[in-house]
Amino acid sequence: MNNDKGKLDIVVLAGGLGTRMHPITIYKPKPLVIYKGKPLLCRIIDSLNEFAGKIIVVTKYLPEHFLDITYSYNNVILHHSQSDSMAGSFFEACRMTDTDFVIGISSDITYHKNMAIDAINKWDHDENSVHIFLTNSASQQYKKWNWIIDEGELIDLAIDKQPTGFEKLFIIFPRKFILLFARNHKIDTTSNKNELVELPGYNKGWIYIIKSMLLDNIKIKVTCLDGAINNINSANDLKK
Repeated sequence: MNNDKGKLDIVVLAGGLGTRMHPITIYKPKPLVIYKGKPLLCRIIDSLNEFAGKIIVVTKYLPEHFLDITYSYNNVILHHSQSDSMAGSFFEACRMTDTDFVIGISSDITYHKNMAIDAINKWDHDENSVHIFLTNSASQQYKKWNWIIDEGELIDLAIDKQPTGFEKLFIIFPRKFILLFARNHKIDTTSNKNELVELPGYNKGWIYIIKSMLLDNIKIKVTCLDGAINNINSANDLKK
């Protein structure tokens, strides 16, 4: 591992309702659904734990089901979000971080652990840019995002009519950018009303955060990795 500046805090978003996976997720949060013998969330934690300081798991739906995770990992902290948006939940949790860099990742993807190691080794510790790690996945079906990349830098992120094949592993943010973004966008995590400015067509998730940072002229680097990332959004995805 080439992370010579120490550990990173990690924010794992695990608050989704998982409605596309009903009836499995009626009584169990999607991040705790078993995939190849292990809960999805545990697969994420295990792949990143050697790089991690604090791992903040952001919950919303059935939060009491996550308590056992804290007994299995002594660096995991649960945060029950007060926000109705994924982006708001992420910035809420980032207030609990104290490392110079923070990894943001979703809890409903699967990948080989070597991909995470490869990403960390290719990260350049640049305090003046966000770094996104992608893979070109032919099986990507759910996110219709058009990543416009030039010489390793994200130029734009647009909504497309068809899936464009790229899937996101995780994003490494300089913590100072997260705090600056929160101030600039006047995020009010004590209220769910107008907590984030509107971007027509962009939901309040990762695509919203990335697009907003581009509009703020924050440099975003992109590295494409080898390997496959699978989104787990339906019962059929559990069979992959």
